[in-house]
Amino acid sequence: MKNRFCYAFEELNEDLARPPKAALRAMFSAGILVSPRGWKSLSNETRQALATEGTREQVNVVMVAELLKEAPPGHIRLVARTADPPMDQVPPAVLKALGPTRTISASEWASLRALDRYVIASLAANTRLLWRALDEFASEPGSKLTKGGGQSWSGALAHCEVHCHPNAIERLTSSKYLDGRAFVLARVAGVRAARRTSEMLDLQVETVSGPAELDWGPTKQPGVLLWQGHVSTWDGEFFPAASLLAVSAAAVALYDMVKEIDPTASIGSAGIVEEPWRVGSAAGFEREESTAVYSAKNNPRLFAGMEPPSPSSSPSPDAAISVPDVRIASVPDSGPRGATTSNDGRGTSSVRGSGDGTDISDEIVPRKRHRRSGGMSTRAFLIALVVSMVAVAVVSTVVSVVVIRVLMKG
Repeated sequence: MKNRFCYAFEELNEDLARPPKAALRAMFSAGILVSPRGWKSLSNETRQALATEGTREQVNVVMVAELLKEAPPGHIRLVARTADPPMDQVPPAVLKALGPTRTISASEWASLRALDRYVIASLAANTRLLWRALDEFASEPGSKLTKGGGQSWSGALAHCEVHCHPNAIERLTSSKYLDGRAFVLARVAGVRAARRTSEMLDLQVETVSGPAELDWGPTKQPGVLLWQGHVSTWDGEFFPAASLLAVSAAAVALYDMVKEIDPTASIGSAGIVEEPWRVGSAAGFEREESTAVYSAKNNPRLFAGMEPPSPSSSPSPDAAISVPDVRIASVPDSGPRGATTSNDGRGTSSVRGSGDGTDISDEIVPRKRHRRSGGMSTRAFLIALVVSMVAVAVVSTVVSVVVIRVLMKG
């Protein structure tokens, strides 16, 4: 356990911004449930005391009721008392949720604490969070649970793809671009969006998001990055709206970084789907704080088959600008540059150039504009300005002298 009253998979700090599973067990055992707003009105000492009661083998319901008197009456509702699952039998809902790939024997089930058994039973409808909980329980010292053994989880999750040129991917993963933190920043944006789902969606105003899992990985298609997300509610149910907001915001954040490098970049295939979790460590990459470890040099698997096309002709010295860690092909300044969107049947959009017959998705536009040939430099402009001022002064002096002499003769 992360500490004495909450688990690591719950992603909670010491202030307990939302009720941990231990506190929920205590409240359901007493038949008194406080809303998320009511929970925030409790002092931190009361929150921790409720969570501590939930860790005991037998919950003291009288103590729980006494602690909940601190919450506003409008945020408390009476619910049916929920008994702990039996110690000698694994609940059928849990066995169904785990399926044939991962099982819990009767002896393993009996070896768990009362709180652990409650957590597993309460997550039967959220298999992603259930697997994370089981992995944490199995990693505890002295645990009799069998570890997952690297088995791939599959279920409902949010899916979104970012399409861009392989050169752009190479730049995003470079240690010289945003200090190698491009994907870290994108993930932060996605998690932030998930946390604010109740503020953005009116129908979810009373729903508080809980654990948020969000990560990215390569796909078999060159130039396509995949974001997958799974966000749960405060009470442990799958939260589709927050999950979709998370992957979409992360994809948009990444697009915002890459749009100047590759104007043809696009976002597609966003939705809730049933598929295996295949990003992050499941894709073969252990995430670090910096994304620099995912460069082509250190991780050739990620960029396999993503070599940029060779230019058909050698560009002039002024036609391309060198950018660190990415090779950039020049794009002609003349000719129309339209764009049409096509669909490949999976909802994935691809952008193709038109007008000159080329595919601009195979080229990267330089981030800086080319300097115009024949343009006047600043120094030349200043010299011309001084010369013109001197010329005006000389002409004015000559005209004045002539006029004065004419007037004197008259």
